[in-house]
Order: sequence, then C-alpha cells, then structure tokens
Amino acid sequence: MATELEYINMESRARLLGYPLESYKVITDDGYVLTLFRMVSSKKCNMSDIEIRKKPILVQHGLLVSSTSWLLSEANNSLPCLLADACYDVWLGNFRGTNYSRLHTKFGSNSREFWDFSWHEMGIYDLPAMIDFILKVTRFKSLHYVGHSQGTTTFFVMASTRPKYNSKITSMHALAPVAYIGNLVSPILRILGPMVGQPSLIFELLGDMLVVPSSRLLALMGYEACKKSSPLESICSNLMFLFVGYDTENFNKTLIPDIIATSVNAGASAKQLIHYGQIIASHKFREYDHGTVRNLFHYAQSTAPEYNISKITAPVYIYFGNNDWLTSIEDIRRLAVRLPNLKSAYRVPYARFNHLDFMFAENVTELVYNAVLKNLKRYE
Repeated sequence: MATELEYINMESRARLLGYPLESYKVITDDGYVLTLFRMVSSKKCNMSDIEIRKKPILVQHGLLVSSTSWLLSEANNSLPCLLADACYDVWLGNFRGTNYSRLHTKFGSNSREFWDFSWHEMGIYDLPAMIDFILKVTRFKSLHYVGHSQGTTTFFVMASTRPKYNSKITSMHALAPVAYIGNLVSPILRILGPMVGQPSLIFELLGDMLVVPSSRLLALMGYEACKKSSPLESICSNLMFLFVGYDTENFNKTLIPDIIATSVNAGASAKQLIHYGQIIASHKFREYDHGTVRNLFHYAQSTAPEYNISKITAPVYIYFGNNDWLTSIEDIRRLAVRLPNLKSAYRVPYARFNHLDFMFAENVTELVYNAVLKNLKRYE
C-alpha cells in the first residue's frame, strides 16, 4: 500500500508499480486545460512486439476521483497495467475540475465561471479533445475506450450529441455504466437524489463551485481516519457500502484509506451532482435541467431534452454487477435495448459485486478484466 500519500501523485504511484508515465496537456474548445497520462512501457510487453503495438486505449475515471484511482491496486489488479502488459498504448484521462485538470485559458480555478459545468460538458468537450489529441500523437484513426461510472456517462453524451466521434471508437467498454439510474438501490441516493437535483437547494448547501474542497490536508485526514488501525475504519467502509452496495468479502478494504484520500483530493463541481440527481428523479437520461424558463432559452423547449442513445453506433460492451447499488439491473436493461450496436452485456459472475468492485475488488482481474481483454482481442 502507498505510504506518505504517494498515491496522490500519479507519477509516483506509477513508478511504484513499475510503469513509467508521460504527461501531456490538452486544451478543450471551451478553454479547459486537461492532463493526459500515457504508460510508455511495460516489462511484460515483449520488445519484439513494439512494431506491431496494438491500438491506443483511453481509460477514463468516474465521479469524485481521478486517473490515480486506477493505480491504487497492485499491478496484477490494475486495468491500465494489465493493458500495458498486453502491449496496448494506454492513456489515462482526467476530466476538468479534478486535481490534474484545474487550469483554464481564461478563468481562474477559484472563479464561478470555471466551475460552471456538469458531466455534459465533459462529454461534449473533454472526451473529444482527449481522443483527437491521442489520435494525432499516435497516428491512428480510432482507439479503444474504457470508462467506469461517470466515464461511461460522458461517453454516452459524446457519442449521442457528437455522433461523428463514433467512427473514432474501435470499441467501447462500459464498466458499471451510468445513464438510466432512476431505479438505483442505494437508500441514501434514493432519498438524496431528488433533493440534490434541485439546484437552489444544492447551491445553498455547497455553493456553486466545488463539491469536495481538494486539499492535501483533508486527504491526509481521510487517510488517517479510515486506515485499519483507526477506530473509525469500520464506519468508513460501512458508509461507502451504503452508496455502492455491500461486499465485505471481495472488496479490498485495505485500499479504503487510499480511496478516501484520493477522492477528497480529486474535487468536482456541484453541477455534476445536481445533474445526476436530476436523472435519478426523472428516470430519464437527459441534458441538464435549468428550469422551465431557462430551458426555453437553452433548448427552445420547457424540459431538458433526452440524449438520443440511438445515435451511438460505436461497438459497446457492457459489464455490470448484481449488487451495484448505483445502477440497477432494470436500468442496465433500459440502456442495453437502446444501444444499436451493443456487442454484449456481461454480468459479473459474483453475486455481491458492487459499483467500486470494478476497480477495487480483490479478484477483479479474474471476474472482469480478463473479459475486457478477451473482448479487446477481437479487434486485433
């Protein structure tokens, strides 16, 4: 396990695992400066295979985390490391507002203008900018994509609103996909979702900028409070399970201090949570609801329009768990039947597999990542 908060630094964590990184800056059309990391080598990828190196693959994180979260587990349980071992050209993105992507060409990160975004803007600006940059550097015409949670939401936004990007996706792999979530199981989110979906309330409680105030001090406090020797350790794990689903046997609880600390350090905007609250309450996958009057100005209609899933023509693979309290089986079915090029919907063969198990289960490689690698191999 990482010590002295090394995991907060992406490069340090990658070196600890033995996978050196390159770092790139990408500017979106609306001025956000994003950080992309690239795994430049793997000891398990034969040098003789370099000439036939496989396509680039973009691996995208979820809500309240950054690319660092993919590297908290050991290398044999980390998807980016396994992909690098299989000779893929691995890129890890960081959405706007995270600790790695907190610059703008015009606005300071303490301004209201900087934080005026939800995951909609990540889909229409951030992902296209990262994809175009990777394809330019690697000289490929398309890439593979893996997203977890919000990393899937943003992909569905991009592929439905900017459909030309479907041709730039060789295959898309959705881990715990989040689009329709009106039937989620989490008791906390069933109560809070509709409340959070009211902008006036959430802005009053949190302000209209950061949801989580990113700082090294809070990260250290979270780490110390949740580590195994702390009397609060069981409280940390139980609170987490109330959101994502209980899995006391398979979830790697030794990582909880690292998960909490990196989450606190990542940061997010209030509008990201509001937008999720809105689609929980509406049972629809739709754009940000500004209210009746403002909707008329933004959309020329009184309600927020739904995303047109039928425009997503890229090959999509879904991976879901029975015990995922953030995306129910019923909502997975709603998504699956609407995707015109769904290749498969893989149910993880473990009854208690929850939302975060897709990154932090002790046997996630056996249960999920091997299936991802197998599906990727179809395109070699």
